[in-house]
Amino acid sequence: MSEPRIQSFFDPDTYTDDITLNGSGRYVRMLGQTRATPWGFSLWEFEVYGTPSSNTHPITSGGTYQLIARHSGKALDVNGGPSATGNGANVHQWGYLGQSNQQWVVTSVGNGFYSVIARHSGKALDVAGWSTANGGNVFQWPYEGKANQQWRLDPTGDGHYRLVNRHSGKVLDVAGGPGSLGDGVNVQQWDNNGQANQQWRLVFAWGAQGPEQVKIEDYH
Repeated sequence: MSEPRIQSFFDPDTYTDDITLNGSGRYVRMLGQTRATPWGFSLWEFEVYGTPSSNTHPITSGGTYQLIARHSGKALDVNGGPSATGNGANVHQWGYLGQSNQQWVVTSVGNGFYSVIARHSGKALDVAGWSTANGGNVFQWPYEGKANQQWRLDPTGDGHYRLVNRHSGKVLDVAGGPGSLGDGVNVQQWDNNGQANQQWRLVFAWGAQGPEQVKIEDYH
């Protein structure tokens, strides 16, 4: 497959290089070939701009994601910040701050299901008490490979997913419906009703993927 043509501009006064790419993609990889100084490479700022695609693409197993509620634009968040590493720490929605308690490692466990592990604590998104009821709470708990800790990611067809619990068959839901827009609203399980508070956009978490590769989630 031929590589896309890239136009570049270099300004020797500010040492700025602007690259415009017309096309679509999911990854940006930067390879340094010439050292700026004897001590290493020099990069002050690296920015990527684009328009989110409406297409849904397969999840990358082992990737670290923000889970953003469609109705509110807020992130799935372990209450208490990065220091909240204890068993049973509650999960709610909160404005995204780039913190590790808002970042989740999504890993295939087979048969179309995934574990969803909080980056800061290493604990799993878990339906408390093996509940099968509407309103069953969701919190973090050590991953034990059990069905109440496994989720199927059902695409809505427009860039979002429903997270369906393997044990109960219910979906990850921001309590109170699409009008629940505030920080701190609880996250629970509920029957799928097709509403936006049950739909989540998975966005690769910047800075959480290691130094070699950063993913831009379906931009064109």
